[in-house]
Amino acid sequence: MNIRTMQESNILKTKQHFEILDGLRGVAALAVVVFHFMEIVYSDYSKNFIAHGFLAVDFFFCLSGFVIGYAYDDRIGKMGLTEFLNRELSDCTLWLFWARY
Repeated sequence: MNIRTMQESNILKTKQHFEILDGLRGVAALAVVVFHFMEIVYSDYSKNFIAHGFLAVDFFFCLSGFVIGYAYDDRIGKMGLTEFLNRELSDCTLWLFWARY
């Protein structure tokens, strides 16, 4: 095992996974879907039981930001900004390609 492989394995060690955060993100995503469905059913927001469901998008992004920050907080110094940005851009490129088709 060479030094580079050992360094990469130290960088890629995973941290504790919080299933509750995945559950909360799922609930937030579900709330957004229900909100959009209820917009079709009730055009009057006073009758809509989930009238502020759009706030679930903010909640989802806050949780996602926490999860990404938690995952990379000690790795960013080890891997460097350039490698971090390359990884993030490659992930974004894949999602943009998938969303296009």
